[in-house]
Amino acid sequence: MTSQGGSNDPTKDGSASGRPHATPETRSTSLKEALAAIGQGDDKEISSGEATSGVESIMNDKDVQPSNKAPSEVPSEAQPETVTESGGPKTKVFGGSDEELKYYQEPVVGWLVVVGGPGIGAHRPIFTGSNTIGSVSDQRIPIDFGDEYISKREQAYIRYDADDRQFLFIPNLAKTNVVSIDNVKPTSAVRLMPYDIISMGNTQLVFIPFCGDEFDWSDLPVHSK
Repeated sequence: MTSQGGSNDPTKDGSASGRPHATPETRSTSLKEALAAIGQGDDKEISSGEATSGVESIMNDKDVQPSNKAPSEVPSEAQPETVTESGGPKTKVFGGSDEELKYYQEPVVGWLVVVGGPGIGAHRPIFTGSNTIGSVSDQRIPIDFGDEYISKREQAYIRYDADDRQFLFIPNLAKTNVVSIDNVKPTSAVRLMPYDIISMGNTQLVFIPFCGDEFDWSDLPVHSK
């Protein structure tokens, strides 16, 4: 995909830019409304405070800003998935108490799909908060398909904020191997839009969001006991 005339729209804090994309057709019933109808009115919505608390229980994230520090000085945000003794993913609580709402594992908020390079055809999930991208398995988004031109750790970051429901791509400016989005090389945080193409090394990744304006995991109704 190509950038649409290079126009940028600042987000509310002015720290990121976005590119215009086609607006999907409006649904007659939104996903949030359909979810709210589950249980025929016996459900209650998760409050914003509960949702925020749930996010913090999954990962104690920090604001990630582009850094000019040396690679060894850039803080790692990688948090490998916790597993049980049997080897399965540990249940994580999100948005509510242990008795109200549980997930089998940390909820996915989007995906990167490999459309070019050694891992073509594969995909990697994106999670709430800050996601490090690198070529080794301990990264939160491991692009570990053998592309030696991708940095092992913290090549870049993708951040999803459950409050404003936006995805930001943040390049690590300390790295010499440059990344690009739709053939544009960002020098600061950039808002990701559906089907943006991220290029790093010899690999191309398409961004596919699951959460956003229409749905976030905090929209799920909590069933009454």
